Formats: sequence, structure tokens, C-alpha cells
Amino acid sequence: MRARTAKWRQLVRTIGLGLSLVCDARPILAQSSPATGTSGGESITRPHSPTQSDRAAPSDIEASALNSVGLAGSQSEGSNPPSDHDDGVTWRPLVIPKTREEVATYDRLYGFDAGLMAQSKGRRAFEASLPPQRDSLRVGLGGGYVQGADGAAELTGVGAVNGVDIDLNTFLTIGPRGLEIYSGRLFLIDPKTERGLELGDVFTELRGLNRGVRYSWRGRGGRRPAVSLYVPRYQTSGLSTAVAYRDEAVLFGRFLAGGELASDGSYFVKGQVVAGRMNVEGSFRSAVIGIPRIQDSGFFASYDIWRGLALQAGRRLSTTPTEWSDWRSVGIRVPVANRFNLTLEHSDTTTNQSQHPASGAMLDLPLGPVRFMQRYQWGKFEYVRPTGSLLHDQRQLQSVGSYSPTRWASLGLQVANQWQPDGSIRQWEELRTSIQVSPRTELQAFTAFPDFLDPTQFRLHLAQQLPRRFALVAEYGRLSAFQSVPTFDGERSRLKVLVRKTWDVATPAAGADVRGRVVDQLGWPVAGTIVRLGPYHVMSDDRGQYAFEHLPSGELELSLDPDTIPANYVSDGNTSRLSVTRTSRHVVDLVVVPLNAIRGRVYSDLNQNGKYDVGEQVSSVVIRLGDRATTTDSDGTYGFYNLEPGEYEVRIDLTRLSPEYEPASRTEIAVTLSPERAATGTDFQLARKQRKVIMQNWPGQ
Repeated sequence: MRARTAKWRQLVRTIGLGLSLVCDARPILAQSSPATGTSGGESITRPHSPTQSDRAAPSDIEASALNSVGLAGSQSEGSNPPSDHDDGVTWRPLVIPKTREEVATYDRLYGFDAGLMAQSKGRRAFEASLPPQRDSLRVGLGGGYVQGADGAAELTGVGAVNGVDIDLNTFLTIGPRGLEIYSGRLFLIDPKTERGLELGDVFTELRGLNRGVRYSWRGRGGRRPAVSLYVPRYQTSGLSTAVAYRDEAVLFGRFLAGGELASDGSYFVKGQVVAGRMNVEGSFRSAVIGIPRIQDSGFFASYDIWRGLALQAGRRLSTTPTEWSDWRSVGIRVPVANRFNLTLEHSDTTTNQSQHPASGAMLDLPLGPVRFMQRYQWGKFEYVRPTGSLLHDQRQLQSVGSYSPTRWASLGLQVANQWQPDGSIRQWEELRTSIQVSPRTELQAFTAFPDFLDPTQFRLHLAQQLPRRFALVAEYGRLSAFQSVPTFDGERSRLKVLVRKTWDVATPAAGADVRGRVVDQLGWPVAGTIVRLGPYHVMSDDRGQYAFEHLPSGELELSLDPDTIPANYVSDGNTSRLSVTRTSRHVVDLVVVPLNAIRGRVYSDLNQNGKYDVGEQVSSVVIRLGDRATTTDSDGTYGFYNLEPGEYEVRIDLTRLSPEYEPASRTEIAVTLSPERAATGTDFQLARKQRKVIMQNWPGQ
């Protein structure tokens, strides 16, 4: 039984393939045939004259081919196409066999079988190209404990929701002051509109780090305005609650100007100019912190002379009602060799109580995974009092080295030696080690050198990835105890343990929605046609429907892929350029129309009855349609096929007309070709030229 069923399936498959190839060989699908003719010295390809059965409408032939293999439903002339709500009606879409070239294209791209494309599932599924249908948010939740001090909890979130980027990082502590947000920041920004919202720890050049909220947006001319509400952090003295407005803009393509103004009278302005190799920056701040008002200004300039040789200079002045300071600095960077630079600098710091001129030299030497930096500074320090002054020399040598043999390990050592006035040397050492023990284990250590176990600097950090998206973070050494640590207990080492769990949450994606149907001129759906929208593409389903969702904002062109439009059909040419925004919705139907034909005859009206009669045909007459040309067959007929609907002009090529004939009527015919039917009856009449009869008498007659 199975073998018999397989034979019937193979028979149907063979019939379908044969009908497809027969349809491909029709003259209406081919522009030329082997028949050729020569007229007036020009070789012209002459199409085969269609038989009476060939002259049927293409849709009839194609529908009959589909019906023979059971691929097309009944579609009688004048029947109404199904609507989107005819769910209870059994019908099939208009699916027309392809030419051999189109069958090969379909088979190569999408794996459809020739002759059975309407029902074949294909050897491989068609893959649509669409924007991401979902956003993702990675959420982290952790809890832990600090030895002898507080409990702690953290909440993190990084990703996007409905097209809005989210960055959340919050650390909570539990102690004598109850539940407290030790640090936290929530940042929301829409990348399309550039509107942003910050909550929690907000940094500002006017007041430093504050608790508050800030709303920013994109202004005209490249501006970045923002409105903020600042609240003092816990145990922060001198700051009050204030509302502030800030703005910045780029002027003339190279000048950055910005500033901020607060309701407590504080303000800040800044500017930056980049001109070629020169960079100049300046700022001024007047801030109210408690009762006194602090004013400071700064200036910095740098100039790249040539191949790493650069000059730099800066100054910063700060004043309060009781104190003032003035810092000035100049420096030069000299490339000593290809691998290292030498920087020389001199600074002068002056206050109302001291003066500190100093000079320094720094050498930076990178050698592959090894990098060294040496900095030596010397100068004088003078402390002025009402009863006298104190002057002493000051010298300091700082050495920094790092070694990173692989991306799994790094080692850094920093040593600073400072010579004291009594001749003694004060030294600071710090050794940093980072090792990726395994892809799931990371170990970091911060210690003194060479006393690795010095409790004042020892700190050990371990991060271990666990199954099911869990992670263990453990630290030991000099750690903050947050709320509970007493003053005399600040130097003790303590243990901190934190367990963290992360999830990836699928969130709704934002974007435009473009959908519609692919139909023919009668409204019947066309399945299996590729619809392109900018860089994306989908295939129309059995109802001719297509849909693009979650599209990004922008200008996108909507069109049909010409390689997948049914044979003898073409797009009506109405491509759409859509301006989509994140919330826009568009419904656009795409229409394909059948290619059609212009057919006619050239004859000589011998009996002057105004119509063609047998024996009056004229063959080998050149007929032109634009840049196309054909010749009449032996029965005087001609035809142009695979034409799109539109306006055409058919004419006789008089330069190739036989000298036996002359035009008896019009030599040009305007034709309006519709998608419903071929244009027939475009006939031309010729007349035989009258020959002169000469009567002559010969001698002897």
C-alpha cells in the first residue's frame, strides 16, 4: 500500500514538473524563438506565432496547470476574492508556476521543489530577516553579611525594556540606622529620543556627588539641557536641597559651552575649544556650601607640536572667606624613543599659609606585557605662621610597574619613597595581583610589599561562578563596615560574603509596525513572495499577508523582491518609502499585475472592404515597439509579449518596408495596455504600389 501511494505521489510530482516546464516553453513567457527572418539587411528575432490555444490569458493557462496537479482552488471569472475574515471558507491563494530561472532561484534560496512549490515545505525553511522581537533585561539580586557590622543586599539590572535602556545598581545596608541605601543609581535613557532620567547618586560639577533626580533631553542645535533636584547625602554637612538647570551645546563645530545654575545661588560655567592640535579648557564655579561661598576657577591648555612632542599648562585658583590657594603648572612631553616618553613639569602651589614650588620628571616605558613608570619630584615647602615660617626641602620617588603575561593574569607594584626633613624615608608600597584561576573563578589580592600580611593594606577578593546562574563573592581584609563600625574598630580586618543570583528576563521591544497583503489586480492573495523593508525581509503567507514588527525609527523603502514575483507578473511599481517612528503603525498592500501582450496583423486590403480577408496578409514587415522589434509571420501576424500595463506606441519601420508596398493607413498606433486583457486588433494596412504602364510603338507596327 505504501509503495502504491509513493508511486502516485511520484506521478503527481512528475506531472507537475512537466506542466511547469511546458508553461516555461510558451511563447508568452519567452521573448524570442528559433524562427528568424531577415529584412533590409537587418537580422531580427521573430517570435513564434501563437496558436489559438496559446492566445488564452496567461492566468487561464497557469490556473489550468495548477488545477491539473491539485494546487489551485476554483477561481471563476468575476468571482470575489476572499476577505481577511473568511475563515470558514475553503480557498487557496494564487500561486503561479515560475519560469525555469525563477524555479532555480527559489530552489537555491529557499529549497522549494519545482512544480509543487505551492504545497512543498521545502528542504530547508525560509528564514526571515526581522528586527529583534524581544528586548532583554539581566537582573541580579544578592544578599550578604559583613563580619561584626552590617547585613547587605544589592539589586542590579542592565538591559532594555520597551526600547528604553536601563542601568540599575543599588547597594542596601542593614544596621543601627535601619535599612539604608548606601549607594544606588538608576539610569533610564531612550536611545531614539535621547531622553534620560537619573535617580539616586547623581554627580554634578557644581556640587559633586549628590542624592537626587535629573531629567535630560535633546534640544535644538545639539543642546543637552537637564533639570535636577539635589538632596544632601547622609551625614553631608554644608549642602542644602536645591533645584538646578544645566545645559551645554557645541557652537561652530568646535566650541563646547555649558553651565549649571541652582536655586541656592550656586552656578558653574565651562568652555572648551579644539582647534587643530590645540585644546583649551576653562571653568568657573561659585558654590554655596554651608555659610561660606566657595569660588574656584581653572584653566588648562595643551598643544601637540610634532610626533608626540607636546606642551601643556594649567592654573587653578580657589578662594573661601578665610582661605585661598593658587596652583600653576607647566610641562613638556618629549618622545625619547619609539617606546617611551619623558615628561618634565614644574608647579607652584601658593596658599595664604604656605608656598610649595616643585619640579618633576616622569618616564613611561611600555615593553610588551611589562610597563614601568618612574616619577621623581623635588622642591621646597614653606609654611608661614604669624610667629614665623618653616622651610624645608621635599623629595619623592614613585615607581610603578605592571606585568600582564596573559589576559588571565596581571601583576602591579607601586612603591613611593618620600624623604622627611629629619633625613628619614617614609615609604608606601602596594602590590596588586589579579588571577583568572578558571573561566568561573577570579582571584584578586591587594597587599603591602614585602610585608604581604600587613593588616592595614591586606585585602583579598574572590568571585566564583556557581551553577544555575548563582555567584559567590567573598572578601577579607580592610573593608568598610558601613553603618556599625565604631571609631576605634576601624583598622580591624573583617569578612564579607555575598551570594548573587542573575536572571535574563525577556521584555517587550518597542518599534514601528508595518503590515499588509500581497495581492493581484483582482484582490486575490499571492503567497510565497518576498517583501523587503529596508534591511529586513519576510515572505507572504497563504493569505498573502506580511508583517514587520518592532522596527527601529528611520526612513525605510517597502518593495517586492522581483525574483520571487510569480512568472508573467510584475509589481505595479508603487514602492513606498515609509517614515517610521517607534509608535507608528502602517498598513500597506502591495499589488502585482500580470504581464500582457500587444498583438496585431499587417495586411493589404485588396477588395477594399476595410477588414482582413484570407490571402491579404503581408509577411516580413518590421514592427517596432520602443527599442523592441519583430517581424510579421507568414499569416501577417505579429506580437509583443511580457509587457507591463501602461502606454505604448506601435509603429511600422518604414525604412525596412518592401518597395512593393506603401502605407494605406496610419503607421503608428497608440495602445493603452491594461492588466486585465491583451491588446489585440492593432492592425496596419498596406497597399501595393501602382506600376506605370508605358505604351510604345515599334518600327514596322
